[in-house]
Amino acid sequence: MDRRRVVFIIKLLVSRGILGLIYGKVLGREGGEQLATVLAGVSWSWLGAAALMQLGAIGVSVLRWDRLLVGQGIRAPLRHLVGSFMIGRFFGAFTPGGWTGLNGYRLYDIATHTGKTARSTAAIGIEMVLGQLALSVVVVAGSVFGLELIGLQGLLLVDGFFVSLIVVAVVLISKPGLFVAIAARLPATIRSRLQTTLDAIFA
Repeated sequence: MDRRRVVFIIKLLVSRGILGLIYGKVLGREGGEQLATVLAGVSWSWLGAAALMQLGAIGVSVLRWDRLLVGQGIRAPLRHLVGSFMIGRFFGAFTPGGWTGLNGYRLYDIATHTGKTARSTAAIGIEMVLGQLALSVVVVAGSVFGLELIGLQGLLLVDGFFVSLIVVAVVLISKPGLFVAIAARLPATIRSRLQTTLDAIFA
């Protein structure tokens, strides 16, 4: 048996042990005995459909990350990206979102393996901008259904905020020179750190 297979088996056993410990702790809590009753009423067909949707979302996210990395001149094996994404999701379950969770680990992983910190940061940054743009569009499109709950004033406030995010995202993508000009007016210490990332994003 080769070394890689041995390492894989060890990782698998450790992972199963950790999961067993977690589920044991959960089931040992007050109300844990009711879990079997709840699971008995679960529709396994809907659960399977939900799992497939989640896997589909993960697959699309990994492919989007891959394309953004390629745009920055970084080519990573898809298998590595999947592993990095799943590890990042694990850390994201225990840490705040954004840079400290999934995105933070992905940035660190690619930067460590390639030495291209600025370009790795650029890929994640662009992905976050696109994500906020998509979220804002969905919120604005669906906000009309909440008119009866939040009223016209609340609707205008919510839509105004998310429309502002949409405008900023579109300007960032379509007018990168504007942000380069803003960066040029920042203090020298901040500008020198930011300029490398801006150059990578807008090159």
